[in-house]
Amino acid sequence: MRHSYTPIFRDVINSRVWALSPAARAVWLWLHLVADPEGCICADVTGVAVGARVTGPEAREALELLGLVDADADAEDPFQGRIIERMRGGWRVLAFESLRELAKVEARNARNRKYMQRARTAAANDVDGCVPTVSPPKPKPKPKPSEEGNPPTPLALVESVMLAKEAMVNDVAGDSPAHAASRIVPPSVVYAIPATWQPSQSLRGDATMAGVANLDERVASLRSGPIGGTRGVFEDALDDYVRTFFGKWRTWDETDRAKAAVAASKPRGQSYRDRPEDTLTTTQAASAFRPSADHERFCNKHDLDLTHAVKLYRQSPEHDKVGFAESERRFLERLKCWAVTGTFHPDGPLPKARRAEREGAAA
Repeated sequence: MRHSYTPIFRDVINSRVWALSPAARAVWLWLHLVADPEGCICADVTGVAVGARVTGPEAREALELLGLVDADADAEDPFQGRIIERMRGGWRVLAFESLRELAKVEARNARNRKYMQRARTAAANDVDGCVPTVSPPKPKPKPKPSEEGNPPTPLALVESVMLAKEAMVNDVAGDSPAHAASRIVPPSVVYAIPATWQPSQSLRGDATMAGVANLDERVASLRSGPIGGTRGVFEDALDDYVRTFFGKWRTWDETDRAKAAVAASKPRGQSYRDRPEDTLTTTQAASAFRPSADHERFCNKHDLDLTHAVKLYRQSPEHDKVGFAESERRFLERLKCWAVTGTFHPDGPLPKARRAEREGAAA
């Protein structure tokens, strides 16, 4: 059984993470523990709160703090002190891969130190004053000849492969139909789920046992994007590829039910981000834009309809092209332009306003 690991070094107690609140440190530790080898975590705010055993407001505040730029960060830090960033479907720990590489280097150095220590101990215990040499490995026994003869040599294997390729070329060139029908065709590689492919009955049964109720909707979401990365997926292995998403989909369904229960228990008149009428599924909420507290304060000050602006901005392609922090900054600029010009522009270049008007809106 292979266990995943997360490298956490002692330097963390001297960083700004140690100065955060206990809830923020719990969120930070949970993100590192559940991250995949690339440092990605697929979860929304409610999922983070449930996993880190903190409340929803505490999880949201911790995620905002971990994504801020640190003014005291090292000048050579490419992430400017930011620990996480928002990505489609969740968050990504920025320095996760570099931490894993550093852990590999430390482990290799530890093995080298143990090897040198054993070598020095062996040299000190040698009575003749000579460093003991390592005995050469024993040669592997030669395979015994079988009843049909000796096993084929590498050269014979190469010749057999070349003959097989030549036979395939001859079949393609126009051999007999019977011979062509008996030829073994390798499975094709696909980079998107074909439109004609449908889940098999065994796959549907496995989905029901795994707790995935809406299998057809989940498969439809997979059809909208590439699959398998640069290597693709064998067409006859699509069922196994879909099975790898069962755990994630089950978690999303449980999170949707938990969010619905929390939203039903909250009274009306709360902030925009906690309104019960904001009915986004887990898949949509993970990638949808959500306004911050600064946006709410600005709209309340200038009497702007934040719900209308967010709806239009979500429909624009701009916030899908940039990161979470950049999307928040651009949305605030568009709110300021709205306060000056009286028209909200969800996408495209903003109209130029007079300097006095811009300063008045910023104030």
